[in-house]
Order: sequence, then structure tokens, then C-alpha cells
Amino acid sequence: MDDSTPPIAWDTTWQSAVDHFGNLNSDSMRAMTQLVATVSKLPEVRGLFAIPSMTTLRISPYSCYPDWFDGRFITVDANGADAVTIRVATNGHDSKPQRVDCPFADAAAMIARLCHDKM
Repeated sequence: MDDSTPPIAWDTTWQSAVDHFGNLNSDSMRAMTQLVATVSKLPEVRGLFAIPSMTTLRISPYSCYPDWFDGRFITVDANGADAVTIRVATNGHDSKPQRVDCPFADAAAMIARLCHDKM
């Protein structure tokens, strides 16, 4: 039995992530929806995949499970309506991924830099 999912276009995943967070009704998820929509237009994420899971966004260079789970990735989690926690894992099993906490206002620039440097 094959555990992988079929590949999809990277840009399609960003719109799906925007839609996913847009369906969650809270102040933090409205801010997350705006953040994901902004990040999706940045040149630094071109070719990267957006994988939403509950209230977390995972950004990965891999299109299929288990690669996007086991490989390198960035996760973004809302911390209320004002801030996010960004984690960078160079290997899906990193015990201590790099962590950055920042306000939503600075998050798109931080995510762009991390995507450029780490992905």
C-alpha cells in the first residue's frame, strides 16, 4: 500500500491554505488568513508547498506525504490575534527546531527570509 499522496501544483496549495484558514472563525485565524494570502504572493515561496493542518501552516519544498513531514519545513502557528510562532526544521525529526516569535506585522518578511535561507 502506498502512503504518499499524489503531487499537486505548488501554487494551488497556497490558495487551499488561504481557504482553509478563512473557514476558521476567530481573530487569530483571520490574521492567519491574511498572512498566508500575503506570503503566497512572495517570490521566496515560489515552488514551495503550503500544507495547512488545523491551525498550523507548514511550508515545504516537498509536494507529497511523507516527504513534507519527514523533510525540512517551516511551520507557522498563530499566538492569539497579534503574534505568530515560526519553527524551522531542517529534518522532520528535529528535536529542537529553530524558533522565532514575532508579531503578525513582521511575520511575512520573517517567513520570506527563512524560506529563502532554509528551503
